[in-house]
Amino acid sequence: MAPRILYQLALVLLSALVAAAEDFECRENTQIKGNEYDLTSLNAARSASRERNTPPTTMVDSIRFNLCADLESSDLPEQDQCPGGTRACLTKTNKREGEQDRIIAVIPLATTGTASPEYSALTGSDGFTVLLHGKAYPENGTNQNFNITLVCSQEASDPTFVDYNNGLGSVKWSTPAACPKKKGDPPPTDKPDETHEPSSPPGSGIGWFFLLLFLVLAAYFLIGIYHNYTNYGASGWDLIPHRDFWREVPYLLRDLGYHLVTALRGGPSRGGYQSV
Repeated sequence: MAPRILYQLALVLLSALVAAAEDFECRENTQIKGNEYDLTSLNAARSASRERNTPPTTMVDSIRFNLCADLESSDLPEQDQCPGGTRACLTKTNKREGEQDRIIAVIPLATTGTASPEYSALTGSDGFTVLLHGKAYPENGTNQNFNITLVCSQEASDPTFVDYNNGLGSVKWSTPAACPKKKGDPPPTDKPDETHEPSSPPGSGIGWFFLLLFLVLAAYFLIGIYHNYTNYGASGWDLIPHRDFWREVPYLLRDLGYHLVTALRGGPSRGGYQSV
């Protein structure tokens, strides 16, 4: 039972690695198409809506999104909002005078783990577009996508609903975060309203490197232990993958240190022989 749990844990760790590599991250030093941006101010839930006249009713399409993290659940019933792990959610609401509003469709446009962001630079102005991918809606239906155009502006505006067609929801947003960073510039201030989720501090590049290194090593040992147990019936220290190599690591490090010290001190150059 224990090896099976270890194997499942290893799969979870590997999935976390893949998800981390596929999702859009809002860091202070985000590199996009050769430019550096501070996107930390984007970590909040935003929304953009449009109304369509469909007599005798009115249809309201609303996209709620957070580029940096999963959307938090709202006070609506579970069936009237997107599932957990959604980063962009389209809600279609039908309104009719004298009647209660009806939510007729809830569509996850982009989801964590499948986002696989694609970037392109704007022509003629500073900024960029981000295309995030989602799953099929309905099941076995059209693959959903979310495209947001971020335009450089010294003053932040509300996002604008552009279109939703053939599974692609499009939003345009003017924000200081879309302006490339310059030396000495302060970080952009894109103040969310009180209903937005609080932003979380971004991780440093070095921190992410060590986190990924830890996950890779953990997956290596867990999968190796499972392999040795199921295929060879190993137990104790024999469970460790490539055990002989890890036993030799301290001696290898010692020899490496010795050679480095000898090289730095300018050790004997005649193969260790000394004149008598």
